[in-house]
This record gives sequence, C-alpha cells and structure tokens, in this order.
Amino acid sequence: MLIAIGTSFSIPQVGYSEDVEGLAAEDLSTEPSSSNTCEDPAFAAASESRVAYELNYQDVFASEKGLAIRLGGWDPAAQTFVVDSTWTKTLERAQSDGRRHVVYCDFFTDVSLAQSQIDGMLRALSSTTLDCPLFLSLSDEAHTSQQLSVLTSALDNFQEQGYLVGVMARSSWWEDLPDNSLANGVLVWSEQDGYSDIPHIKDYGGIEGESSESALDSDGEDLPSDSGPFDSAVEGDVPSSLSTEGSLQLGFRVHCSNVGWMDPVGSGDIGGDLEREHPVEAIEFDTSDQLIKNSLRITTHVAEKGWASAVTGEQMAGSTGQSLPMQAISIELAGNLASTHDVYYRVFVDGVGWMGLAKNGEYAGTQGKAKSILGIQVFLQESDDAAPVVSAPAVDEAFQCVPAAVSYAAHVTNLGWLATASNGATAGTVGKALSLQAISFKLAQLLPNESGAIEGDAHVSEIGWQGWRTGQIGTTGRNLPIEAVRFRLSGNASDVYDVYYRLHVSDIGWMGWAKNGEPAGTQGYAKSAEAIQLVLVQKDGRAPDSSDSATEDAFRKKPLGISYQAHVSNIGWTGYVSDGNTVGTTGRALPMEAVKASLTNLGEDEEGCIRLSAHVSEIGWMDWATGTAGTTGQHKSMEAIKAKLDGNIATHYDLYYRVHCAGFGWLGWTKNGGEAGTSGLSCPIEALQIRLVKKGAPAPNEGTAFISAPVGLISASIAGSWQPTVTFGAVAGTTGQGRSLDGFKLSIDSAVDGSVSYRAHCANIGWQNYVEEGSVAGGAGSGNALQAIQISLTGDLSKLFDIWYRVHVDDIGWLAWASNGMTAGTTSCALNIQAIQVVVRAKGSSAPGATSGSSYVNKAALPYVGFQNPSGYPQVSNKTVKLPSYCHGEFTYVTPSRIPFNATRQQCVEAFIGRAVEYLGTRYIEPYSTAPGGAVDCSGLVLQCLYATGMDMGWYNPYNHRWLPEQTYNSMNWYRNNTFKPVSVSNMIRGDVVYYSGHIAIYLGNGQIIDSWPRIGVTIRSLYAPGTPIGAGRPYVS
Repeated sequence: MLIAIGTSFSIPQVGYSEDVEGLAAEDLSTEPSSSNTCEDPAFAAASESRVAYELNYQDVFASEKGLAIRLGGWDPAAQTFVVDSTWTKTLERAQSDGRRHVVYCDFFTDVSLAQSQIDGMLRALSSTTLDCPLFLSLSDEAHTSQQLSVLTSALDNFQEQGYLVGVMARSSWWEDLPDNSLANGVLVWSEQDGYSDIPHIKDYGGIEGESSESALDSDGEDLPSDSGPFDSAVEGDVPSSLSTEGSLQLGFRVHCSNVGWMDPVGSGDIGGDLEREHPVEAIEFDTSDQLIKNSLRITTHVAEKGWASAVTGEQMAGSTGQSLPMQAISIELAGNLASTHDVYYRVFVDGVGWMGLAKNGEYAGTQGKAKSILGIQVFLQESDDAAPVVSAPAVDEAFQCVPAAVSYAAHVTNLGWLATASNGATAGTVGKALSLQAISFKLAQLLPNESGAIEGDAHVSEIGWQGWRTGQIGTTGRNLPIEAVRFRLSGNASDVYDVYYRLHVSDIGWMGWAKNGEPAGTQGYAKSAEAIQLVLVQKDGRAPDSSDSATEDAFRKKPLGISYQAHVSNIGWTGYVSDGNTVGTTGRALPMEAVKASLTNLGEDEEGCIRLSAHVSEIGWMDWATGTAGTTGQHKSMEAIKAKLDGNIATHYDLYYRVHCAGFGWLGWTKNGGEAGTSGLSCPIEALQIRLVKKGAPAPNEGTAFISAPVGLISASIAGSWQPTVTFGAVAGTTGQGRSLDGFKLSIDSAVDGSVSYRAHCANIGWQNYVEEGSVAGGAGSGNALQAIQISLTGDLSKLFDIWYRVHVDDIGWLAWASNGMTAGTTSCALNIQAIQVVVRAKGSSAPGATSGSSYVNKAALPYVGFQNPSGYPQVSNKTVKLPSYCHGEFTYVTPSRIPFNATRQQCVEAFIGRAVEYLGTRYIEPYSTAPGGAVDCSGLVLQCLYATGMDMGWYNPYNHRWLPEQTYNSMNWYRNNTFKPVSVSNMIRGDVVYYSGHIAIYLGNGQIIDSWPRIGVTIRSLYAPGTPIGAGRPYVS
C-alpha cells in the first residue's frame, strides 16, 4: 500500500474499499478532503487498493509528497507472510528521487504468529538496503502483557539487526499504554481513532510524562514542523540520526578502581581519573539515539581474563567489583551507521601515557604488558571528516602487545603440579629422576582476530597414545610416566605460528626439538620424560637453539610389537606379555576365559589393530572384535581362537599364534585368522602364545592347530525296527514310552586314527562279545531287550579322547555317565534300556554330567525313584537307614527298608503297618526300640515301623531314644513339632499316627489301632482304648 504524505507527515488513512478504485490523478492534489484529512491543508494522500488499483507513480512523485511504503503483512487464509509486490520498486524510486519515505508492515501481536512474521519481514528486507525507519502497524490493538511481550521482542529483534524501528497505532492505544512499556528510542506513530484524523510521529523516549494525544488534539493547531516522521526521522535518503546537519551526541562514562562510576563525558572528552591514576575497569556509552547504541560494538581486554566477547552500546564493557583493570579496547560501528560515520578513540596507559588514535575496531592499549588504562577519549564523526586533532601521544602506536605464547605446567612424581612456565622455559625437573605424569597447556595473548588453541597428545606408560586433546595430557594419581608427546595448533593460529617442543628423557637427557604434531620423546623403551620445553615461533621462523641437546633425535621408537594378556579362571587378568611369550597357565587345569591383544609402538605411518574371535563354551564362535575376545564373569571357557591383523599393517606382517589345550597340550602354530584350539570337545584353552613376524622373515612351523570332535553316529532298534540314525550327543531311542531297545550300532569319523568297539548285555542272554563299528550289538528282532552296554575307542582316538555314554532304563530314567568300556545299565534287575546317548570329549576333560550311578548289578542297589513325601517332611527310601557313628551297643537296631525302588504310597503304608504287626506280643519297656521279641515303648515301635520304609528320622533314633531324657517321650516331640503332616482325628486314614497325651499309636482303619502299652505290650485295640486322641499325623502324605 502506498500513501502520498505531506511534508509535515500529516497522514490521512484511507481504508481498503472500492471507493478508491477509481481514484483519479487529480485526487492527489494538495487540497484537503473532508473525507480523509484534518483541517491542516498542508498535504493530501493517495491510497492503493489491494483489488485492482495501480498507483500512477508519475503523478505521485510529481506531487512531491512524502511516502509511507507498505512492506506486507500476514495472510490469515494462507497462513503465511505476504510481501507487497511493488514495495521494492517504490523504495528504489523514492531513493533515486531523493523522496522522503518510511516503510511499515502490518503486525499481529499473536505469540503463535510473531516469529513467522518477523522471519517474513527479514527475508523481504534482506533483498535491499533500508535507509529509513521501519514501523510495525498494529493489526490487533489490545495490550495484554503477553501482546506487549511479543511486540517488544519483535522490536528488539529488528533493533539488533541495526534497524531504526517504531510502532504505528491509534491514539487510544497509546493513551491506554502502561508507562515504560516500550524502550526509549522507539518511534511513535499515533493515528486518530477511525483512521481519519492526522497521524503524527515523535520519539517515544523523549516525551516521558507527556500526553500521548495527537499534537493536533490541542485546539486544532497545526503540527509543529518537526513532528512528522519525515521531519523527525527522514532527511534525504537516511534517518535524521544519520543527518549531516550537526554532530551526533555520543557520551560515555567509565568505572574506575576505588572510585566507581564517574560522571558522563561527551565525544572527545576524557573519561577516567588521570590525576589520581585509578585504572579504568569498565565503560558504558550514554546516548539517547537507539540506532547509535545498536550500532556500537565494544570489545575489551581485561587483566587476568584476556579479551572478552563484544557487547553492544546498550551493555557495559569490562567488569566491576573484581578489581580487574582494562588493558585494551576496540570500538567499531555496525549496520547502516558504519557506512556514514567513523569512531575514533585512544587510551592513556599507566607507565606509557597517551597512545595513538585507533579507528573503527582497531585495538587501543596494550596486551601482555600488565599495564592498565587510566583514561579514554572517543570521537564519533562523519566518514568524510578528517581524523580528530588530539594532543601529541607519548607513542605513535595505538596498540602494543607481547607476542602470543604458550604457557604450560608439569605434574611430577612426588611433587605434584609445579609452577607455570612459558616461552621455552623448563617445566618439570632435571637430574632428580622424577617423571612427568601430566602436562597442562594453553595459548596466551592471542588477539581477538586470532582464533585457535593448542592441542596435545601423550604416550603414557601402560596406555600408549591417548589421542589429541586440549588443556591437559597424561594422567594424575596413577603413577604412569609420560614417555612421548606431540603438540599442534588449531584455528588460524596454525597459519601464523609454529609450536616447537622437546623433552628431557631419563637416561638420555634433552632430546632434539619437534614441531607441529611431530612426536618427541621415546616409545617402547620404558623411559620416562622428566621435563619439557615449549615455544611459539612466528610461522617459518627460526627454530629454538638445540646446542644443549644430548641427541639430535627428537623421537626414538622401538620396532612394532604386540602385547597381550589373559583372563584365567580363579585368577582373573594376568599381566601383559609380548611377542611369543606365554600367557595363561599350564598344568593347573585353569581355563582361559578371555584375552586382550594390541599392537605396540605403531609408527606414524603405520595403522592397524589386532582383531580376535573366540569359540566359547555354551556360546560357540563369537563375532570378531578389536583387541578382545571371550567373556568375563560368566565362567565360560575359551575352546578355540582366531586372530588377524587389520589396517595397512597387515600388508607387512603376519600374525602367528598357538594354544595349549586341556587334554592335548600345545597344538601347532597357525596364522592370520586360522583356527587354533578345539571344537565340540569341551576342551578349554589354558595358555596362548602370539608372534608378530615381518613378511618374508623366518616364521614358526605350522602344524595341527585345531582339533574338532570326532563325528559319531548311533542307530537303535526297537523290536527289530531300526530308528532314525542320530549323531553323537543326540538321543537314540525313546523315553517315557516304555519301548525297549533290542540292538544298537555305532560308527565314528575322525582325522585321528582309531575306531569304536562295543557290546551289549541282553535279557535272557547276558553279555555278548565286542563288535566293531558298523556292526550290531544285541539281538535286533530277537525279543531280548538291551539291559546294559559297554563302549570303547581304539587306536590313537583312545589316546586323545574319552567316549562317554549313558542309558535310559525302565522305571528309573537316565542313569549316570559311564566311559571307556565301563558298564552303563543294569544286570539282574530286569530293567530294559529305552534310549542311549553318546558323546566324545578330549582325554582327561570333565564328564558330561554325574558319573555316580551309571550301572547297578541288583535291585537292592537301584536308586529310589518311587513315592516321596513333599519337601519338609521325612523322606522314604528303598535303602536301609544308617545310624550315626556315635550309636553303638544293643540300642542300635534298625529295621531294614522293605519297599521297592519304585514303591507307591500304598506300598509304603503296608510296609509300615506290616512291620507293626510283626511286633505283636513284644513287651513294653520304656524307652526301648529293639527288634520284634525284644522290647519297645510306644514311640520306639513307631520308629522301627518307619524304618521299614527307609525313613531316616535323624536325631530321633533308637540310641538317643534310650539314652537322652528329652527323647523319652518322642511322641510328644513329634506332635508339638508337626514332624508329620497334621490331620484331624475325624479325617484319619489307614497308616496315620494317633497322638494321645504322652502316647502314640498307628491307625489301622475302622477305629482300630496298634500300639505298645505298659504291662500289655504291642496289641491291636480300639481307637479310644488309650484315652481320647489329641491329634493325628500322616507319615506318608497323600
């Protein structure tokens, strides 16, 4: 939208309507219109419709009116910022014709739209150079705290970009605006309500306490000549603050040590306390012109801190309350002001006096000399003017500085951190045999236009090269000497300077100088660095003197090597060894669980690492990894390993290795990723050797480095029907189906010489002769089931491997493992084999599982697998109870167990009662528990009947029952302790025990009991004959 404006910037506002579409050129005359002007006839206006009106530029510019140019605004329908298509054309015409002008933009104070509007305006403004004020025309004129926050944030944003900004709003909005809502320097354009009266503009910061009404609201007087936006903010092509008419007012004040803030002074005046020589600590500019404040950029160099980041004219530069004097300053202009004005300045320096003039960002003062600024002069003038005339300076230079340097400090054994050194001085010690453990370092006295840092890297004992880092290298608190270092510069400092350094090394002395990332010191010799010198030299300048060096070499390195260690069961990580030495153990049966390996003494042109993979028990082959293989904390043995070189080092070297395995000893050498160890044998690696050999050099003889388990097959016959063949480790036959095997055959395949032989014990036949692999053992289809087997290896296989096997038999299940010709199964028990399992393992390695109980020669020896009480109650067994060794004499009788190995609960109950019946007629003597015909008391009888089911009552035994007073009445002990599962008397069943006061009996059912009673011995009686029961227990839990 374009509006032609009178010279005093009295602006009528015409709304967008079809009434203006046909506005003729004559309507642009200077005569006021009753519909769109106030009484002031000094101007007229034209408006551009958004619909179809094209402004006649020739007529407008011929009228010599001022122009307000619409940049654009937010389109709610499109949800985007829309730029007026003609705004740059109008701006360029106004600039070329010297026409006074301002730019404005519609603005919504909506927090969700604010940033999008700001971004849209900045994108539009980036295409041209704005030389006039920018107004935000408020489209929503409420002023809630949130809306004002959005508005002030937008104004700050544009001011930071160097724009002179203002606000366009109705008079009523300004009248209701809370005091101090906008910053000083924000321009005000107040339009009358209804957009029909004359708007005006003035400096909001300059009318504090005045009415916000229009200047015409008072008696209808004409606007003052300087009240319009063009007269107050536009003069020719630039805002009035850039006008050449009169000098700009730029004041400042300084904060001096022990004085505080001093009175403001103007351009060219001296700020400071020269008479009393109080150092300047901070500076703050004082100007009412917001554009100047936004355009100033001040950078200060402060004692102990160096150069600070630049601040604007609205901020303090320097520091207060810290007693840190300013030592140098730089002041420059930014934005539009920089193209029209220059800023000059100079400083009075302690011990020097006035220094030369600096200009537009040049440095003034000193750096690196510890000299304070005592006074400052600042001048702001137009670019075409000559430099200010000042008194003769003490020195012509505006700025003097000590050259940049590197400062550094050493952390030394037994001493800790020593004093900081610089410029080639020694940090550390010489002649005391104290090693450097850490070095701190930094660049000092760089100018603001010099960027970068110094980076270091240390080769540390037991660690190696740490990698590039800033600030500090090495370690503290670990007693690890630094052996070599290297330093380099970053940023543009590397284009200006070289960094030189050298080390004083134990047993050598001062070595030669290295520079710019080259290594200095030693590597691979375990020699500690004891002192260091660093110096910064101008690029390609002369190197430091090395006449006192013990050697011209800056760096010495041992040839490439390897270092490795092992994690061993029950030991943990062993120490590192190198090049062909043994890590791990031999002869101690301690498996290796993990290994670490790395290259040592890699040269600058050598790149690479060691890659490892381990075959681990219960896991198998693990993925390749750099420098480590295996596991820790899981108790899993390594069984085989592969190793190889990675990187360019692999083109020059071979990696050889061999392992010591349980059951085999040292195997042969392999190289470059070959397998070493065993697989499928559960045979742990116990020791390892690794060698790095340069290609073409003599190498170990390769041999059998890897042994895998022999591959075996087993077939089983069920009633003459051969089942599918399975490999060793799998189950041949069936389990849980009651189907007996009547034959089997084996075969084995191995690179080792040897075979397998085996035989079977069959029902109705007994042991058969041995047969060789592939032949049938047993009588497939004969009806005579297998009951036991024996298997053996032959030849070299028998020397290297054990063959293990077990069988699954009727009524019991899997028996324990047998090996190498031992019997697996039963004889004289009438128990048939249902399944077989076979595995092969390295000689002497552990069994696949339990080995006790792999065979039985009679039923009495069979393990008990029948009914059992729940845990927590006494257990039954087909094995006779054995009393403790302290039981001796006549009171040690135990009824043998009479239940079968697979007894049911009912069989246990009947054995319990059956034994009691055998005691009928036995006399009662307290506290006896002997065999039938002897004597028993009530609990002694029950104890012997429990023994008939193999129930071990532990502490309750015949010996203790006779001799320990507390066991005289075991019946009450059992009752109180709930030794047997408690049941109610009303729910008793046959085989339960009945408790009376001081008495116990066995319940037979149908209201009958059997017990031992004084004077009558063991009899069968009614339930209530001994009295009223107080409880009951169930020895055989149902």
